[in-house]
Amino acid sequence: MKESEIKVAREVAESDFQEWCDANEIDTDVSAMSEEDEEKFLGIKRRIVSAVMRGRLVFEGENCTYTISEHSEKFAGQKVEIKKPLGSAFITNGNFKGGQEMKRMYAMLSDMTGLTDGAFMKMSVIDVKLFIGIVTLFLAD
Repeated sequence: MKESEIKVAREVAESDFQEWCDANEIDTDVSAMSEEDEEKFLGIKRRIVSAVMRGRLVFEGENCTYTISEHSEKFAGQKVEIKKPLGSAFITNGNFKGGQEMKRMYAMLSDMTGLTDGAFMKMSVIDVKLFIGIVTLFLAD
């Protein structure tokens, strides 16, 4: 990340991430994770912390707001509130048969953001990975 892209110091971004995880009872203790889960978690954390440092992601208690990057031209600059999932998000997540994991993720994201699942299909992978990372944290055991 270029120095000019940094809007929030790494230490602040990491602290904000930890506070958000605590507010949502998301386990961040990597010593209790398998090697595979630790690697996945740390990758998601890096992506989220980077988004905070760039000023694209702001935590607000249990929820957060993400400003879609310039890489998703149709949506660039749009602010999307990502709400803590309710039980309905998990019901939405269960409407698909095996082999349709991305459809499940998009349906859950739709429930959490109010965007259509089709909107995520039209976004840059850079933005979609951030959204999917957040959903993944809520799905982790």
